[in-house]
Amino acid sequence: MTHPSLLPSPAPGARLRAALQARSVAIVGASADPSKITGRPLAYMLTRGFEGRLHPVNPARSQVQGLRCHPSLAAIGEPVDLAIIGTGADQVEGVIAEGIAAGIRAFVVFSSGFAETGDTGRVLQQRLRALARSAGVAIVGPNCLGLANSATGLIASFTTALESTPLRRGGFGLVSQSGALGAYWMDIVLRSGLGFSQWVTTGNECDIDAAEAIACLADDDDTRVIGLYLEDIHDTAAFRLALQRAAAAGKPVIAIKSGRSAAGAAAAASHTGALAGDDALYDACLLQHGALRVGSLAEMVDVARLFLRHSVPAGPRLAVMSVSGGAGVMIADEAEVRQMSVPPFDTATCHALRPLLPAFASPANPLDITGNVVQDTGGIARALLAVARDPNVDAIVLFVGMMHSIAGAFTAALAEVRAVAPRPVIVVWMSALPETIATLEAAGLCVFADIPPAMQALAGALRARALQAAARSSPVPAGEPAAT
Repeated sequence: MTHPSLLPSPAPGARLRAALQARSVAIVGASADPSKITGRPLAYMLTRGFEGRLHPVNPARSQVQGLRCHPSLAAIGEPVDLAIIGTGADQVEGVIAEGIAAGIRAFVVFSSGFAETGDTGRVLQQRLRALARSAGVAIVGPNCLGLANSATGLIASFTTALESTPLRRGGFGLVSQSGALGAYWMDIVLRSGLGFSQWVTTGNECDIDAAEAIACLADDDDTRVIGLYLEDIHDTAAFRLALQRAAAAGKPVIAIKSGRSAAGAAAAASHTGALAGDDALYDACLLQHGALRVGSLAEMVDVARLFLRHSVPAGPRLAVMSVSGGAGVMIADEAEVRQMSVPPFDTATCHALRPLLPAFASPANPLDITGNVVQDTGGIARALLAVARDPNVDAIVLFVGMMHSIAGAFTAALAEVRAVAPRPVIVVWMSALPETIATLEAAGLCVFADIPPAMQALAGALRARALQAAARSSPVPAGEPAAT
Protein backbone atom coordinates (compact mmCIF):
# COMPACT_ATOMS: atom_id res chain seq x y z
CA MET A 1 0.00 0.00 0.00
CA THR A 2 1.23 3.51 -0.82
CA HIS A 3 1.91 5.60 2.28
CA PRO A 4 -0.50 8.59 2.50
CA SER A 5 2.39 11.05 2.51
CA LEU A 6 3.47 9.74 -0.91
CA LEU A 7 0.05 10.11 -2.51
CA PRO A 8 -0.60 13.07 -4.84
CA SER A 9 -1.92 16.11 -2.96
CA PRO A 10 -5.68 16.54 -3.43
CA ALA A 11 -7.01 19.66 -5.13
CA PRO A 12 -7.50 22.57 -2.70
CA GLY A 13 -10.76 22.08 -0.83
CA ALA A 14 -11.28 18.49 -1.99
CA ARG A 15 -10.94 16.95 1.47
CA LEU A 16 -13.47 19.34 2.97
CA ARG A 17 -15.78 18.86 0.00
CA ALA A 18 -15.87 15.14 0.74
CA ALA A 19 -16.91 15.91 4.33
CA LEU A 20 -19.64 18.33 3.23
CA GLN A 21 -20.99 15.75 0.79
CA ALA A 22 -21.03 12.95 3.39
CA ARG A 23 -23.93 10.53 2.99
CA SER A 24 -23.13 8.37 6.00
CA VAL A 25 -22.50 10.05 9.36
CA ALA A 26 -21.56 8.68 12.78
CA ILE A 27 -22.16 10.69 15.96
CA VAL A 28 -19.77 9.56 18.71
CA GLY A 29 -21.21 9.89 22.19
CA ALA A 30 -24.67 10.43 20.69
CA SER A 31 -27.20 11.66 23.24
CA ALA A 32 -30.87 10.80 23.49
CA ASP A 33 -31.45 14.37 24.64
CA PRO A 34 -31.83 16.57 21.50
CA SER A 35 -30.74 19.63 23.49
CA LYS A 36 -27.32 18.19 24.32
CA ILE A 37 -24.24 18.92 22.21
CA THR A 38 -24.06 15.38 20.83
CA GLY A 39 -27.83 15.11 20.60
CA ARG A 40 -28.43 18.19 18.45
CA PRO A 41 -26.77 17.05 15.19
CA LEU A 42 -28.78 13.86 15.20
CA ALA A 43 -32.05 15.65 16.02
CA TYR A 44 -31.45 18.32 13.40
CA MET A 45 -30.69 15.85 10.63
CA LEU A 46 -33.64 13.62 11.55
CA THR A 47 -36.09 16.53 11.41
CA ARG A 48 -34.59 18.36 8.42
CA GLY A 49 -34.40 15.50 5.98
CA PHE A 50 -30.75 14.48 5.81
CA GLU A 51 -30.43 12.39 2.67
CA GLY A 52 -27.93 9.87 4.05
CA ARG A 53 -27.58 7.33 6.86
CA LEU A 54 -27.09 8.19 10.53
CA HIS A 55 -25.20 6.04 13.02
CA PRO A 56 -25.35 6.97 16.71
CA VAL A 57 -22.36 5.62 18.67
CA ASN A 58 -22.64 5.21 22.44
CA PRO A 59 -21.62 2.05 24.34
CA ALA A 60 -24.13 2.86 27.09
CA ARG A 61 -27.20 2.72 24.82
CA SER A 62 -28.77 0.35 22.32
CA GLN A 63 -31.00 3.03 20.78
CA VAL A 64 -30.76 6.82 20.48
CA GLN A 65 -33.54 9.07 19.16
CA GLY A 66 -35.23 6.11 17.51
CA LEU A 67 -32.11 4.78 15.77
CA ARG A 68 -30.01 1.71 16.50
CA CYS A 69 -26.97 2.76 18.53
CA HIS A 70 -23.55 1.13 18.11
CA PRO A 71 -20.99 0.56 20.87
CA SER A 72 -18.09 1.81 18.74
CA LEU A 73 -17.21 3.13 15.29
CA ALA A 74 -15.78 -0.27 14.38
CA ALA A 75 -19.10 -1.92 15.25
CA ILE A 76 -21.10 0.04 12.67
CA GLY A 77 -20.11 -2.53 10.06
CA GLU A 78 -20.64 -0.39 6.96
CA PRO A 79 -18.81 2.52 5.30
CA VAL A 80 -19.01 5.86 7.11
CA ASP A 81 -18.01 9.13 5.41
CA LEU A 82 -17.91 11.46 8.42
CA ALA A 83 -17.65 11.08 12.19
CA ILE A 84 -18.78 13.80 14.61
CA ILE A 85 -16.90 13.81 17.93
CA GLY A 86 -17.93 15.59 21.13
CA THR A 87 -16.00 13.61 23.75
CA GLY A 88 -13.50 14.94 26.29
CA ALA A 89 -10.31 16.32 24.77
CA ASP A 90 -8.22 13.44 26.12
CA GLN A 91 -10.38 10.89 24.25
CA VAL A 92 -10.48 12.56 20.84
CA GLU A 93 -7.22 11.17 19.47
CA GLY A 94 -8.22 7.61 20.31
CA VAL A 95 -11.65 8.00 18.71
CA ILE A 96 -10.11 9.38 15.51
CA ALA A 97 -7.56 6.56 15.41
CA GLU A 98 -10.42 4.06 15.77
CA GLY A 99 -12.29 5.80 12.97
CA ILE A 100 -9.28 5.74 10.70
CA ALA A 101 -8.92 2.00 11.30
CA ALA A 102 -12.59 1.63 10.34
CA GLY A 103 -12.02 3.52 7.05
CA ILE A 104 -13.50 6.90 8.00
CA ARG A 105 -11.79 9.75 6.13
CA ALA A 106 -13.32 12.89 7.71
CA PHE A 107 -13.98 14.07 11.28
CA VAL A 108 -15.66 17.07 12.90
CA VAL A 109 -14.41 17.68 16.45
CA PHE A 110 -16.64 19.78 18.72
CA SER A 111 -14.46 19.14 21.79
CA SER A 112 -12.62 22.03 23.42
CA GLY A 113 -9.57 21.85 25.66
CA PHE A 114 -6.88 22.16 23.00
CA ALA A 115 -4.58 25.04 21.92
CA GLU A 116 -6.99 27.65 23.27
CA THR A 117 -6.23 26.46 26.82
CA GLY A 118 -2.42 26.60 26.85
CA ASP A 119 0.61 24.36 26.41
CA THR A 120 -1.00 21.05 27.44
CA GLY A 121 -3.89 21.53 25.07
CA ARG A 122 -1.52 22.69 22.34
CA VAL A 123 0.33 19.39 22.54
CA LEU A 124 -2.94 17.46 22.20
CA GLN A 125 -3.82 19.56 19.16
CA GLN A 126 -0.43 18.97 17.56
CA ARG A 127 -0.98 15.23 17.96
CA LEU A 128 -4.30 15.53 16.09
CA ARG A 129 -2.58 17.43 13.30
CA ALA A 130 0.12 14.78 13.03
CA LEU A 131 -2.53 12.06 12.95
CA ALA A 132 -4.43 13.81 10.14
CA ARG A 133 -1.25 14.24 8.10
CA SER A 134 0.05 10.70 8.58
CA ALA A 135 -3.30 9.06 7.78
CA GLY A 136 -4.37 11.46 5.04
CA VAL A 137 -7.73 12.23 6.66
CA ALA A 138 -9.55 15.54 7.18
CA ILE A 139 -10.22 16.97 10.65
CA VAL A 140 -12.44 20.03 11.13
CA GLY A 141 -11.78 21.63 14.51
CA PRO A 142 -11.22 20.98 17.34
CA ASN A 143 -13.17 23.52 19.37
CA CYS A 144 -15.51 24.22 16.45
CA LEU A 145 -19.26 24.42 15.90
CA GLY A 146 -19.07 22.16 12.86
CA LEU A 147 -20.38 22.40 9.33
CA ALA A 148 -23.59 22.15 7.31
CA ASN A 149 -24.73 21.60 3.71
CA SER A 150 -28.24 22.86 3.03
CA ALA A 151 -28.53 20.89 -0.21
CA THR A 152 -28.29 17.49 1.50
CA GLY A 153 -29.51 18.38 4.99
CA LEU A 154 -26.13 17.53 6.52
CA ILE A 155 -25.90 19.34 9.87
CA ALA A 156 -22.73 18.29 11.65
CA SER A 157 -23.23 21.03 14.22
CA PHE A 158 -24.82 21.79 17.57
CA THR A 159 -25.62 25.41 16.69
CA THR A 160 -28.73 26.87 18.32
CA ALA A 161 -29.44 28.82 15.11
CA LEU A 162 -31.49 25.84 13.92
CA GLU A 163 -33.60 25.36 17.05
CA SER A 164 -36.69 26.94 15.52
CA THR A 165 -35.61 27.86 11.98
CA PRO A 166 -35.84 25.48 9.02
CA LEU A 167 -33.00 25.01 6.56
CA ARG A 168 -33.23 27.21 3.50
CA ARG A 169 -31.05 26.72 0.44
CA GLY A 170 -29.29 29.74 -0.99
CA GLY A 171 -26.14 30.91 -2.72
CA PHE A 172 -24.39 32.39 0.32
CA GLY A 173 -21.61 30.32 1.93
CA LEU A 174 -19.67 31.05 5.11
CA VAL A 175 -16.23 30.22 6.45
CA SER A 176 -15.81 31.24 10.09
CA GLN A 177 -13.06 30.69 12.61
CA SER A 178 -15.62 31.50 15.30
CA GLY A 179 -18.52 29.16 15.94
CA ALA A 180 -20.69 31.76 17.68
CA LEU A 181 -20.23 34.35 14.91
CA GLY A 182 -21.02 31.61 12.42
CA ALA A 183 -24.22 30.82 14.30
CA TYR A 184 -25.30 34.47 14.34
CA TRP A 185 -24.65 34.64 10.59
CA MET A 186 -26.74 31.51 9.99
CA ASP A 187 -29.62 32.92 12.01
CA ILE A 188 -29.54 36.17 10.02
CA VAL A 189 -29.47 34.57 6.58
CA LEU A 190 -32.17 32.02 7.40
CA ARG A 191 -34.53 34.58 8.92
CA SER A 192 -33.90 37.06 6.10
CA GLY A 193 -34.88 34.49 3.48
CA LEU A 194 -31.47 34.43 1.80
CA GLY A 195 -30.60 30.93 2.94
CA PHE A 196 -27.13 29.43 2.58
CA SER A 197 -25.19 26.87 0.58
CA GLN A 198 -22.34 25.59 2.74
CA TRP A 199 -21.47 26.62 6.29
CA VAL A 200 -18.06 25.82 7.79
CA THR A 201 -16.68 26.78 11.20
CA THR A 202 -13.01 25.85 11.48
CA GLY A 203 -12.31 26.47 15.18
CA ASN A 204 -8.71 25.80 16.17
CA GLU A 205 -7.77 24.54 12.69
CA CYS A 206 -5.54 21.61 13.61
CA ASP A 207 -5.99 20.45 10.00
CA ILE A 208 -8.67 22.04 7.78
CA ASP A 209 -8.13 25.81 7.86
CA ALA A 210 -9.91 28.86 6.49
CA ALA A 211 -7.86 28.79 3.29
CA GLU A 212 -8.92 25.25 2.44
CA ALA A 213 -12.53 26.08 3.27
CA ILE A 214 -12.49 29.14 0.98
CA ALA A 215 -11.02 27.04 -1.84
CA CYS A 216 -13.77 24.48 -1.29
CA LEU A 217 -16.53 27.10 -1.55
CA ALA A 218 -14.83 28.70 -4.57
CA ASP A 219 -15.36 25.40 -6.42
CA ASP A 220 -18.84 24.73 -5.03
CA ASP A 221 -21.59 25.05 -7.65
CA ASP A 222 -24.19 26.10 -5.06
CA THR A 223 -22.11 28.97 -3.65
CA ARG A 224 -22.19 32.38 -5.33
CA VAL A 225 -20.92 34.63 -2.51
CA ILE A 226 -18.46 33.70 0.27
CA GLY A 227 -18.61 35.25 3.73
CA LEU A 228 -15.50 35.04 5.91
CA TYR A 229 -14.86 35.64 9.61
CA LEU A 230 -11.14 35.59 10.31
CA GLU A 231 -8.94 35.90 13.37
CA ASP A 232 -5.63 34.58 12.05
CA ILE A 233 -4.02 33.21 8.89
CA HIS A 234 -1.81 30.18 9.45
CA ASP A 235 -0.56 29.68 5.86
CA THR A 236 -0.32 32.95 3.96
CA ALA A 237 0.43 31.37 0.59
CA ALA A 238 -2.54 28.98 0.77
CA PHE A 239 -4.82 31.79 1.92
CA ARG A 240 -3.82 34.05 -0.96
CA LEU A 241 -4.27 31.27 -3.48
CA ALA A 242 -7.72 30.51 -2.06
CA LEU A 243 -8.78 34.15 -2.44
CA GLN A 244 -7.45 34.12 -6.01
CA ARG A 245 -9.43 30.94 -6.66
CA ALA A 246 -12.59 32.68 -5.51
CA ALA A 247 -11.81 35.74 -7.64
CA ALA A 248 -11.20 33.57 -10.70
CA ALA A 249 -14.55 31.86 -10.09
CA GLY A 250 -16.29 35.25 -9.90
CA LYS A 251 -17.35 34.71 -6.28
CA PRO A 252 -17.05 37.80 -4.06
CA VAL A 253 -15.40 37.23 -0.68
CA ILE A 254 -16.80 39.53 2.01
CA ALA A 255 -14.60 39.39 5.08
CA ILE A 256 -14.60 40.42 8.72
CA LYS A 257 -11.10 40.40 10.21
CA SER A 258 -11.15 40.84 13.98
CA GLY A 259 -8.28 41.49 16.36
CA ARG A 260 -7.23 44.86 14.95
CA SER A 261 -6.75 46.20 18.50
CA ALA A 262 -4.31 44.89 21.13
CA ALA A 263 -7.24 43.79 23.30
CA GLY A 264 -8.92 42.06 20.36
CA ALA A 265 -5.74 40.21 19.42
CA ALA A 266 -5.36 38.95 23.00
CA ALA A 267 -8.98 37.78 23.01
CA ALA A 268 -8.45 35.91 19.72
CA ALA A 269 -5.52 34.02 21.24
CA SER A 270 -7.67 32.78 24.12
CA HIS A 271 -10.58 32.05 21.79
CA THR A 272 -9.05 29.69 19.22
CA GLY A 273 -5.37 29.83 20.06
CA ALA A 274 -4.80 32.25 17.17
CA LEU A 275 -1.58 34.27 17.03
CA ALA A 276 -2.72 37.56 15.53
CA GLY A 277 -0.28 39.69 13.53
CA ASP A 278 -0.10 43.24 12.21
CA ASP A 279 -3.62 44.20 11.17
CA ALA A 280 -2.32 46.37 8.32
CA LEU A 281 -0.75 43.28 6.73
CA TYR A 282 -4.05 41.39 6.87
CA ASP A 283 -5.81 44.40 5.41
CA ALA A 284 -3.33 44.58 2.54
CA CYS A 285 -3.59 40.84 1.87
CA LEU A 286 -7.39 40.94 1.66
CA LEU A 287 -7.28 44.03 -0.55
CA GLN A 288 -4.63 42.67 -2.93
CA HIS A 289 -6.46 39.41 -3.49
CA GLY A 290 -9.95 40.74 -4.05
CA ALA A 291 -11.69 40.38 -0.67
CA LEU A 292 -13.90 43.20 0.64
CA ARG A 293 -13.34 43.89 4.33
CA VAL A 294 -16.46 44.94 6.24
CA GLY A 295 -17.12 45.84 9.86
CA SER A 296 -20.14 43.74 10.81
CA LEU A 297 -22.26 40.72 9.96
CA ALA A 298 -25.11 43.06 9.01
CA GLU A 299 -22.93 44.82 6.45
CA MET A 300 -21.65 41.48 5.14
CA VAL A 301 -25.19 40.23 4.59
CA ASP A 302 -26.34 43.52 3.04
CA VAL A 303 -23.54 43.48 0.45
CA ALA A 304 -24.11 39.79 -0.28
CA ARG A 305 -27.83 40.41 -0.78
CA LEU A 306 -27.09 42.74 -3.70
CA PHE A 307 -24.99 40.09 -5.42
CA LEU A 308 -27.41 37.26 -4.70
CA ARG A 309 -30.38 39.23 -6.04
CA HIS A 310 -28.51 40.47 -9.13
CA SER A 311 -28.78 44.06 -7.94
CA VAL A 312 -25.18 45.28 -8.14
CA PRO A 313 -25.12 48.29 -10.48
CA ALA A 314 -22.83 48.35 -13.50
CA GLY A 315 -21.38 51.61 -12.18
CA PRO A 316 -21.69 54.31 -9.50
CA ARG A 317 -24.30 56.56 -11.17
CA LEU A 318 -27.57 56.53 -9.24
CA ALA A 319 -31.06 57.75 -9.97
CA VAL A 320 -32.81 58.72 -6.74
CA MET A 321 -36.60 58.57 -6.53
CA SER A 322 -38.43 59.40 -3.34
CA VAL A 323 -41.85 60.14 -1.90
CA SER A 324 -39.98 62.57 0.38
CA GLY A 325 -37.86 65.41 -0.96
CA GLY A 326 -35.81 65.38 2.24
CA ALA A 327 -35.04 61.68 1.93
CA GLY A 328 -33.90 62.24 -1.65
CA VAL A 329 -31.43 64.87 -0.46
CA MET A 330 -30.12 62.48 2.23
CA ILE A 331 -29.57 59.73 -0.37
CA ALA A 332 -27.72 62.17 -2.65
CA ASP A 333 -25.51 63.20 0.28
CA GLU A 334 -24.73 59.58 1.15
CA ALA A 335 -23.95 58.83 -2.49
CA GLU A 336 -21.39 61.64 -2.73
CA VAL A 337 -19.67 60.64 0.53
CA ARG A 338 -19.33 57.06 -0.77
CA GLN A 339 -17.95 58.01 -4.22
CA MET A 340 -21.22 57.50 -6.07
CA SER A 341 -22.94 60.17 -8.15
CA VAL A 342 -26.45 61.45 -8.88
CA PRO A 343 -26.18 62.74 -12.47
CA PRO A 344 -28.82 64.76 -14.34
CA PHE A 345 -31.41 62.76 -16.28
CA ASP A 346 -31.14 62.45 -20.04
CA THR A 347 -33.38 64.85 -22.00
CA ALA A 348 -35.54 61.96 -23.25
CA THR A 349 -36.08 60.81 -19.66
CA CYS A 350 -37.23 64.28 -18.61
CA HIS A 351 -39.74 64.36 -21.49
CA ALA A 352 -41.04 60.90 -20.52
CA LEU A 353 -41.44 61.88 -16.86
CA ARG A 354 -43.29 65.19 -17.24
CA PRO A 355 -46.75 63.72 -18.04
CA LEU A 356 -46.34 61.22 -15.17
CA LEU A 357 -45.70 63.86 -12.48
CA PRO A 358 -47.91 66.47 -10.84
CA ALA A 359 -47.57 69.92 -12.39
CA PHE A 360 -45.62 71.17 -9.36
CA ALA A 361 -43.01 68.37 -9.57
CA SER A 362 -39.78 68.71 -11.52
CA PRO A 363 -38.26 65.79 -13.53
CA ALA A 364 -34.84 66.20 -11.93
CA ASN A 365 -32.46 63.76 -10.22
CA PRO A 366 -33.11 63.30 -7.27
CA LEU A 367 -36.74 62.93 -8.31
CA ASP A 368 -39.43 63.78 -5.76
CA ILE A 369 -42.42 61.70 -6.85
CA THR A 370 -44.41 63.32 -4.00
CA GLY A 371 -47.30 61.91 -2.01
CA ASN A 372 -49.33 61.83 -5.22
CA VAL A 373 -48.28 58.18 -5.48
CA VAL A 374 -51.05 57.40 -2.99
CA GLN A 375 -53.60 58.28 -5.67
CA ASP A 376 -51.75 56.71 -8.59
CA THR A 377 -49.70 53.65 -7.67
CA GLY A 378 -49.47 52.66 -11.33
CA GLY A 379 -47.73 55.94 -12.03
CA ILE A 380 -44.73 54.89 -9.97
CA ALA A 381 -44.20 51.86 -12.22
CA ARG A 382 -44.26 54.02 -15.34
CA ALA A 383 -41.89 56.56 -13.80
CA LEU A 384 -39.50 53.82 -12.64
CA LEU A 385 -39.39 52.31 -16.10
CA ALA A 386 -38.71 55.69 -17.68
CA VAL A 387 -35.82 56.31 -15.30
CA ALA A 388 -34.50 52.73 -15.64
CA ARG A 389 -34.01 53.32 -19.36
CA ASP A 390 -31.92 56.45 -18.81
CA PRO A 391 -28.40 55.95 -20.26
CA ASN A 392 -26.93 58.24 -17.58
CA VAL A 393 -27.76 56.00 -14.61
CA ASP A 394 -26.68 52.54 -13.44
CA ALA A 395 -29.28 51.90 -10.73
CA ILE A 396 -32.32 53.38 -9.04
CA VAL A 397 -32.60 53.96 -5.30
CA LEU A 398 -36.27 54.29 -4.40
CA PHE A 399 -37.29 55.68 -1.00
CA VAL A 400 -40.70 54.88 0.49
CA GLY A 401 -42.05 55.41 4.00
CA MET A 402 -44.96 53.59 5.63
CA MET A 403 -47.91 53.78 3.13
CA HIS A 404 -49.32 50.55 4.53
CA SER A 405 -52.78 51.13 3.02
CA ILE A 406 -51.43 50.99 -0.55
CA ALA A 407 -48.58 48.57 0.10
CA GLY A 408 -50.23 45.76 -1.87
CA ALA A 409 -50.67 47.79 -5.05
CA PHE A 410 -47.30 49.45 -4.62
CA THR A 411 -45.41 46.18 -4.19
CA ALA A 412 -47.20 44.73 -7.23
CA ALA A 413 -46.04 47.71 -9.28
CA LEU A 414 -42.47 47.33 -8.05
CA ALA A 415 -42.45 43.60 -8.80
CA GLU A 416 -43.65 44.36 -12.32
CA VAL A 417 -40.82 46.84 -12.81
CA ARG A 418 -38.22 44.44 -11.38
CA ALA A 419 -39.15 41.86 -14.00
CA VAL A 420 -38.51 44.14 -16.98
CA ALA A 421 -36.28 47.03 -15.86
CA PRO A 422 -32.81 47.13 -17.48
CA ARG A 423 -31.33 48.59 -14.27
CA PRO A 424 -31.45 47.29 -10.68
CA VAL A 425 -33.93 48.94 -8.31
CA ILE A 426 -32.89 49.17 -4.66
CA VAL A 427 -35.73 49.92 -2.26
CA VAL A 428 -35.43 51.79 1.02
CA TRP A 429 -38.80 51.36 2.76
CA MET A 430 -38.90 52.80 6.24
CA SER A 431 -41.36 51.19 8.66
CA ALA A 432 -42.38 48.59 6.08
CA LEU A 433 -44.58 45.73 7.25
CA PRO A 434 -42.90 42.29 7.31
CA GLU A 435 -45.27 40.97 4.66
CA THR A 436 -44.41 43.90 2.38
CA ILE A 437 -40.70 43.15 2.66
CA ALA A 438 -41.29 39.45 2.06
CA THR A 439 -43.32 40.15 -1.08
CA LEU A 440 -40.68 42.48 -2.54
CA GLU A 441 -37.82 40.12 -1.73
CA ALA A 442 -39.72 37.22 -3.28
CA ALA A 443 -39.82 39.32 -6.46
CA GLY A 444 -36.03 39.64 -6.31
CA LEU A 445 -35.80 43.18 -4.98
CA CYS A 446 -33.37 44.24 -2.25
CA VAL A 447 -35.15 46.07 0.56
CA PHE A 448 -33.43 48.15 3.25
CA ALA A 449 -34.95 49.69 6.36
CA ASP A 450 -32.92 52.91 6.23
CA ILE A 451 -30.77 55.01 3.94
CA PRO A 452 -27.22 54.60 5.38
CA PRO A 453 -27.18 50.76 5.29
CA ALA A 454 -28.51 50.76 1.73
CA MET A 455 -25.88 53.20 0.51
CA GLN A 456 -23.11 51.45 2.44
CA ALA A 457 -24.11 48.14 0.83
CA LEU A 458 -24.19 49.65 -2.68
CA ALA A 459 -20.76 51.20 -2.25
CA GLY A 460 -19.43 47.96 -0.79
CA ALA A 461 -20.79 45.83 -3.63
CA LEU A 462 -19.25 48.13 -6.24
CA ARG A 463 -15.91 48.01 -4.43
CA ALA A 464 -16.06 44.22 -4.04
CA ARG A 465 -16.55 43.77 -7.77
CA ALA A 466 -13.70 46.17 -8.57
CA LEU A 467 -11.37 44.40 -6.13
CA GLN A 468 -12.11 41.03 -7.69
CA ALA A 469 -11.54 42.34 -11.20
CA ALA A 470 -8.16 43.70 -10.10
CA ALA A 471 -7.29 40.39 -8.40
CA ARG A 472 -8.11 38.43 -11.54
CA SER A 473 -5.77 40.62 -13.57
CA SER A 474 -2.80 40.09 -11.22
CA PRO A 475 -2.89 36.56 -9.77
CA VAL A 476 -0.54 35.57 -6.95
CA PRO A 477 2.52 33.63 -8.15
CA ALA A 478 1.94 29.87 -7.75
CA GLY A 479 5.36 29.39 -6.23
CA GLU A 480 4.99 31.97 -3.47
CA PRO A 481 6.38 30.54 -0.24
CA ALA A 482 4.18 30.01 2.79
CA ALA A 483 4.43 32.34 5.75
CA THR A 484 3.05 32.00 9.26
